[in-house]
Formats: sequence, structure tokens, C-alpha cells
Amino acid sequence: MEHLRFLIVEDHPEMARNNCEWLQKTYPEAHCETIENPQLVGEKLKKFTPDLVVVDLLYGQNSGEQSAEPGLNLLRYIFGEYPGLNIMVYSSEPLLLSPVSEMISHRSE
Repeated sequence: MEHLRFLIVEDHPEMARNNCEWLQKTYPEAHCETIENPQLVGEKLKKFTPDLVVVDLLYGQNSGEQSAEPGLNLLRYIFGEYPGLNIMVYSSEPLLLSPVSEMISHRSE
């Protein structure tokens, strides 16, 4: 059986590690790779196709604020370039998931 590969896009190392550990409880042989910057995911996806991409919506900015725009841009990119890719999205701000729901709705039209 081939080992599953997960790509975790998360700018907090502890949260990325927790995500990987959680996935490996269900799939002990899985390999997790982490990327802190959502803007670098495109290059990674050109090299391999993970079985699942785990995406946080909020990312720290130079100003110290957090923004959902990098996460939403990443999802737009994935939906456009890799429409069959399995994605799990999460956020500490539930209202930020509304644009994701709209993207999914448009994707299935």
C-alpha cells in the first residue's frame, strides 16, 4: 500500500505539528510536509500531488495583523489549477469560511 502524503499550509509551527500528529493518528504511515507561506504552495504542487492539502485561512502579516487573503488566494489558485485536489480548510474565525463556501458553490456549477 502506498503511503499517504499530506501538505499542511500553516504559519504557526506548533499548529502545523499538531495537524500532522492528528492526521497520523488516523494514518500512521502518512508523510506530512509543512509550508509556512501559502504563496509557495504552487511550486510545491508542481513537484508532487499530495493526497490532502490542509489549509489555514489566517496568516500573520508584516503589520502584526492577521489576514485571510493569502489563504483565500491559495484556495482560488488550487480550485483553478488543481480542481480534483482534496482540501481541508480551517480557521479560528468561522465567518471567514463564507467566501470558501461561495467558491465551492461556484466550483460545482
